[in-house]
Amino acid sequence: MKYIVLFSLILFSITRCSNELVFEYQNFVTTTTLHCKKPCPTISLKILIAKELPIVADSINKKVFSVLKKIIYFGEKPHTASNYKELTTAFIGSYEKLQNDFPNNTFGWEAQVEESIKYKSENILNYKSMSDHQSFGLIYSNRGLLEI
Repeated sequence: MKYIVLFSLILFSITRCSNELVFEYQNFVTTTTLHCKKPCPTISLKILIAKELPIVADSINKKVFSVLKKIIYFGEKPHTASNYKELTTAFIGSYEKLQNDFPNNTFGWEAQVEESIKYKSENILNYKSMSDHQSFGLIYSNRGLLEI
């Protein structure tokens, strides 16, 4: 029995050492800390994070993050966030600043992003990013492919 377990572990280790890019979903959710009526302003990101091939994965992850950073912002310039948690915090922070500046106004403020891979080959990777966000009652929708 020991040998079967040992053999299984070795086989698993060998198969994991392949040169294949692996993706894993990570969720990032931030909700306002201000008192609000339900539903409260929130941002929800369901992001595919590339793993296993460090240089390639890092390049893909940086590109996807830079695109999302441009999509999800309020103001004249995109947020200066360097990771997804900072990005979600900055988005909600924009709402909270506006709410503090104009406490008698109510307006919608939310963002939802979900990614998926539409096509993957040795040389091409197409991400589908569906994002909807709402601020000041205006709804923005961005559904498209990011080719890497």
